[in-house]
Amino acid sequence: LLKGQFLYVALIVLLLSFVISYYFSRRIADPILKINQSAKKLADKSDKAKFTCETEVFELKELSETLNNTAKELNKTEELRREFLANVSHDLKTPLTMIEAYAASARDLNYNNKKKRERDLNIIIDEAERLNMLVNDILLLSKIESKTTKLNLEDINIKKEIETILERFAIYKNDGYIFEFNETEDYVITADKQGIERVIYNLINNAINDTGEDKKVKITCEKNQNILTINIIDTGKGIEEEDKKLVWNKYFRINKRHRRTTVGTGLGLSIVKEILEEHKFEYGIKSKLNKGSCFYFKCKIKENKPNKNTKK
Repeated sequence: LLKGQFLYVALIVLLLSFVISYYFSRRIADPILKINQSAKKLADKSDKAKFTCETEVFELKELSETLNNTAKELNKTEELRREFLANVSHDLKTPLTMIEAYAASARDLNYNNKKKRERDLNIIIDEAERLNMLVNDILLLSKIESKTTKLNLEDINIKKEIETILERFAIYKNDGYIFEFNETEDYVITADKQGIERVIYNLINNAINDTGEDKKVKITCEKNQNILTINIIDTGKGIEEEDKKLVWNKYFRINKRHRRTTVGTGLGLSIVKEILEEHKFEYGIKSKLNKGSCFYFKCKIKENKPNKNTKK
């Protein structure tokens, strides 16, 4: 009798075990299968990859949320890549088209007219320089982002560095631009000379493009204990709060219509960001609408250590 009852109980328990195991396995397996199908769409760069997980299993819910965030970031990256390629293609195509057109004009139409031929050749040279600038900026940004270059740290007199860079912009004074820099004290910082030179050059370049009708660009140095803040200030339209973080992106435009900048390639602020982050320097923007913008970065001032042989 006991053997018979045990057999029935064993069969019932075995059957229940199969039913319960199947139920729980399906509850776990179904969400995993759905996640797997969405992951295949994500691998194919599909915008429809959405990870939904109707389950009580905490780990699967967390995995689903993580993959959704990953999909969003990948879509953003893909969108930025497409926009970057479109902008680079546009900026490459424009000077190449102009070079081709004016070269043909100099050869076929103005070969006997010295004045017009020189005009055509000067435009070709200007566009070739712009093209060279764009290619150099792309290569530089690629090197910085890939971390293939090392910082060559040395002592830099930041006042003299700014004065030297402003001399390169002296040609813009003929167009009415005013550069104000009245610093009298010499500050020495430790940084990569080429990198900091590029940062200051690009920030001044950016201020020239965005300054107001008075065409004024101001550079100041503010010392607070051993921290030096370099400010590059323009008198333009300013930047809205939600756009302040985005201006460091490649080819970001406050006005969404593509326009050629006065000077530069649209990569200047991206290069500034990468160089300053590589130096671990603090940087940012202060801006008010219709009152201009101030781009700044902070660095440590090198202390003058006393000479050991000097008698007190």
